[in-house]
Amino acid sequence: MVDGSPESASGFDPTALLGALSGIAAPEATTEVMAAELGGSFDRIEAGAAIIRAGERSQSLIIVIAGWAFRHKDFSDSRRQILALLLPGDCCGRDASRTPDHSVSALTAVTLVKIPHSRLAEVVARHAEIAAALAQAAVVEAAILRAWVANLGQRQARERMAHLFCELGLRTRTRGLAADGNSFRLPLTQQDLASVLGLTSVHVNRVLQRLRAEGLIGLRGGVVTVNDHDRLCALAGFDPAYLTP
Repeated sequence: MVDGSPESASGFDPTALLGALSGIAAPEATTEVMAAELGGSFDRIEAGAAIIRAGERSQSLIIVIAGWAFRHKDFSDSRRQILALLLPGDCCGRDASRTPDHSVSALTAVTLVKIPHSRLAEVVARHAEIAAALAQAAVVEAAILRAWVANLGQRQARERMAHLFCELGLRTRTRGLAADGNSFRLPLTQQDLASVLGLTSVHVNRVLQRLRAEGLIGLRGGVVTVNDHDRLCALAGFDPAYLTP
């Protein structure tokens, strides 16, 4: 963790913060300096660790710099619904006025920047581009949530998984995370996929086998390869417009 004394908002260069919000990789030293200038912290946490707990209000905006995190609601009988996947550039803890009704945890080891809400308000007031970036992020986040609700409510299992893979393929490409134009690393277990898609892990396994047998995807070593992008998008009814603010 690196902490620092905040400088005045008027003297703050927003370039590094804008880069972090867009998911653009930067040298750790640059990100650490940015966190220090904002009076925040630069943290690394292990996979499975809590980032925000349901019922505990966050004092900071938290930006994922590296790794994957996820929003989730847990039930008393150990069931879990994954509500969102957070990639580098995504953030949580945005609303300081509300107590969260869900948790956010690290899916992989993650690097985070935490910016106190009081300090963020000063920066947003002085830098319109930061305010715009945060607003755009909120618009896309809400659009993804709507797409996931429609996916769960109206698509069959095979279509749900195809839609998720189309979305993640595009999101990882735009963040520079894709292995190549057709492949991306998927750090989710079959149980995680079940918790995203509202299926059992057994059903997830069957759907994965079918998509592979149809020649639509490959899955090896945690890397998804889209073999036929057009057919996968057609199966899913995937329209990428919701990922653009």
